[in-house]
Amino acid sequence: MAAPEPPLSRRIRLALKQAWRILVGPRPDAALELQQAHDQNARRGGQDAALQLLALLQREGRLVDFLQQDIADSDDATLGASARIVHNGCRRVLDEHLPLAPICQAPEGTRITLEPGFDANRLRPSGALVGEPPFTGTLIHPGWEVRAVRLPAPTPGHDPRIIAAAEVEL
Repeated sequence: MAAPEPPLSRRIRLALKQAWRILVGPRPDAALELQQAHDQNARRGGQDAALQLLALLQREGRLVDFLQQDIADSDDATLGASARIVHNGCRRVLDEHLPLAPICQAPEGTRITLEPGFDANRLRPSGALVGEPPFTGTLIHPGWEVRAVRLPAPTPGHDPRIIAAAEVEL
């Protein structure tokens, strides 16, 4: 029997946590060595790419507006309507610029076995980890893998720190 689906708020929290890890979190060893080899310009380029992605999420899904809004007094219907708009826009950005695929194809709640030599970057065991693999457990989340990075070329002279310009109606 499959585990019940987590509530929407937990799924959103997990998605944001994974997105944050992709943008600024720890990297696999080879990528970390490569990052350390880059000079200041390369680091700045990575920061600019993260800011560019945030700007795309704002432009298409109004993500920053949604996250910066105080929702403490908002009713569920209003939040649901807002979340639908944010979800649709942000999903378009991911589909176009960072296409994703699940790491594990099995449905959540499925029992899976981690064989000896499993890739700890792709599969993260949790709970009581005793002894050596194989380990059998329940898939809590299938994970996500970025299949391609298709960010547009930066516009010369644009300050990447400007996620959304202030709008002034005349």
